[in-house]
Amino acid sequence: MIKTLLIILLLTGCAADKKYTERWIASLETLPRVEGYVVTGIFELGKNLYAQHCDSKGNQQWLRYKDETHSWKIGKYVTGGCAGWND
Repeated sequence: MIKTLLIILLLTGCAADKKYTERWIASLETLPRVEGYVVTGIFELGKNLYAQHCDSKGNQQWLRYKDETHSWKIGKYVTGGCAGWND
């Protein structure tokens, strides 16, 4: 009885949050390709989703997901921000 209860608690405690999962799927479906760049990471910081792109020269371009419009907005550009990522 106790084993069954513990297994149920473990499985429900590790279940993915449906709202969280749907947001990630919706955002990735609309992630644009940035010419000359490769996606090197998708991050959630606070309530915002960010996509990091790097080019072959080590420059970094960030995009931020806008929940209201279900689109991505070009954000910060960092010269040399990805230095060494493809070595």
